[in-house]
Amino acid sequence: MARHRPKHKKNALGVPFLLDERLSVPVVLCVVVLLIPFFELGMVNACYPDMRNIYYYIRLICISTIILLYLVRGEKDALSVSSIALCLVMLISTCINGGSLRFAFINEWVSMAAMALLVAWAFRVNFTSFLWAVMIFSTVLSAANVLSIVAFPEGTYATQYTPQGDHFLYGHRNAFYQFIFLSVGVSWLLDAWKGKRFSARTGAIFLLGLIQVGAAYSATTTIALALAVMLGFLVQFVPWRRVLNGLVLVGLYFGLFAAIVIFRINEVFAPVIEDVFQRSATLTGRTAIWDAVIQRMDSEHLLFGYGASGKTVIAGSGLEFPHPHNELLTYLNCGGIAGLACFVTVLVLVGWSLFKSRNVLVSGVLCSLVSAFLVVSLAESVLHPSLMLALAIAWYASKKIRGQAGRSRTEDR
Repeated sequence: MARHRPKHKKNALGVPFLLDERLSVPVVLCVVVLLIPFFELGMVNACYPDMRNIYYYIRLICISTIILLYLVRGEKDALSVSSIALCLVMLISTCINGGSLRFAFINEWVSMAAMALLVAWAFRVNFTSFLWAVMIFSTVLSAANVLSIVAFPEGTYATQYTPQGDHFLYGHRNAFYQFIFLSVGVSWLLDAWKGKRFSARTGAIFLLGLIQVGAAYSATTTIALALAVMLGFLVQFVPWRRVLNGLVLVGLYFGLFAAIVIFRINEVFAPVIEDVFQRSATLTGRTAIWDAVIQRMDSEHLLFGYGASGKTVIAGSGLEFPHPHNELLTYLNCGGIAGLACFVTVLVLVGWSLFKSRNVLVSGVLCSLVSAFLVVSLAESVLHPSLMLALAIAWYASKKIRGQAGRSRTEDR
């Protein structure tokens, strides 16, 4: 006798409700605990330097747990395999260059792969609970960071390179995007999946983000958040989300990279950049950093780059910078053509997946989430687990949509 499958009723936006995935408190708690060491609190590290080592070992435990969960029940597909391939390329590159396989390699490259594997596991276990966990975790981080801004308006600590006013609970103001985008984007995603265009909850979470970018201004985060929200409202309408689909956004990203980094279109818009955004036409010296990265890619390092420990760039002025201030150049600098190809593969896979589900509002909201990270990555290095977490959520959520649509059509026959 054939097993009865629950009927996937559709909401007002044409998306099947997740009736087969009840909210699981154990899954939510498990995901929250696993995420904690990947989002280190900068103020804690500054006040207690030994916490870096503690974070490191806790992160190793969580990474091992995630790998085990993935091997037992994770979705083995193109995205998870590509993230593993990227990690292996960086392993080879780091070993070739005699770099350390400890902090930089584990905290950045292995951690990013771990995020993809975590979402792959959640996809098979309880994706709804996973999304709630990510939203709750990132929103708590956002609220706590707001409290630190209110309590310490002059900042909490200074570093060798940046003044005290730039740092609060989570760390430097330019890093706030790592949880602001996730909190707003995932909350909006849950709205769309339940048939709501925008909820009071998402509005409140967005307000938390506005307070942070307003009190601790970061041009890249502000522009990215504004464009992502604008895109989120445009995709409420079917014609717009058919046009502004995943493939188009990924294509625009590569086009903007070429225009800004290679052809320097920013020099054409120098009056706007200098008068409106109060920034220099060199994007605060970034053009010199980009030139330095491109110039150092000699034949010896072109294929595998300089490894996980080779992210630092010395510009023509002789100043040392901790990263290339552009995501694609970061992958080229650290992993060479091989590392860059793996990351481009991930982006294309996500863009194609979102394109295939472009008629559904959920896909449009996911495009908004991904675009926020991509905008920041044009002028910053977004080499953080939050980036892969967002990309993996977009891949598996759109995959979930297509799977439900297929089951729904089968059941309706």
